[in-house]
Amino acid sequence: MNIRKQIDRFRAWQKEPYKYTDKGMKMQRCANCGHEFTGNYCPVCGQKAEGARVTWRWVWKNMMNLWGMDSRSMPYTLWQLLLRPGYLISDYLSGRRKVSFPPFNMLFIVAIIYTLANYILGIEAPTIEIDVNDSMRYLYKSIDWLQNNPGWGMMMLTMILILPTWVLFRFAPRHTCHTFPESVFIQLFMTTLMLILSFVISVTFKWMYLLIPLYYFFCYRQLFGYGVWSTIWRLILCFFVWLDLFFIVICAAIVISTLIKDGFDFSGILLGSFIVIAILLVVVAAILAFGYFISRKQIRKHEKK
Repeated sequence: MNIRKQIDRFRAWQKEPYKYTDKGMKMQRCANCGHEFTGNYCPVCGQKAEGARVTWRWVWKNMMNLWGMDSRSMPYTLWQLLLRPGYLISDYLSGRRKVSFPPFNMLFIVAIIYTLANYILGIEAPTIEIDVNDSMRYLYKSIDWLQNNPGWGMMMLTMILILPTWVLFRFAPRHTCHTFPESVFIQLFMTTLMLILSFVISVTFKWMYLLIPLYYFFCYRQLFGYGVWSTIWRLILCFFVWLDLFFIVICAAIVISTLIKDGFDFSGILLGSFIVIAILLVVVAAILAFGYFISRKQIRKHEKK
């Protein structure tokens, strides 16, 4: 088989990786309630149409069921998240959720494994020396806590992309007018993916940080269906908004730290922080408005054709 055929097979698997088995029209008797039926599940009690004998496979499936991995294996979901991230998220948003491990549970488990792996391997984040009298001590403590809790830190940083993703990809060819809660679930999947990539980068090479923007590109292109350049310029705007919102959060933390220490003294750091926040909010609004109206105009042209 040549390379071209292998690539075509891989792309076909990316779009449709699931294979279901059907018991057909063969009449079966439920081992639980005795009802005769056709199909994969008993319509009376809901038991699966499988042999009543206890086998090693049955034992393994029950062990996986303890962790909620019965028909939605987390390792397999993570494997798909690495090889077909956008299509996997698209399947979940479209309602095909039975084949995907629940994203909240998956993120929680991956964050725990990530933290334990960093502890075992001795991968430590740089600590910040905090002066008790420093007006920024609360900000430093927050940063230090995020560094020592990378799972939560990664989730908070990734969740900043919810708003720009929701606005800038609002009129995408796929998942047009997706809802704000759907954008939340998109970033839950992306946070899990970013934790995996961060761990790989921490134990390999720093230049592999290039995987992060590449994965966002491939994921968003698969998920929303835009072309190469349409995906790229929207992603660039997304990360500009992300950067602005991140600085707004930092400035807000500085304002809170200053108010706790010095009170309402509208001069110096406090006044400067308010000015920066105002400017950044205007920039964010301008970027989101630009991307929103361009996308809306493009989708209207496409509908007319």
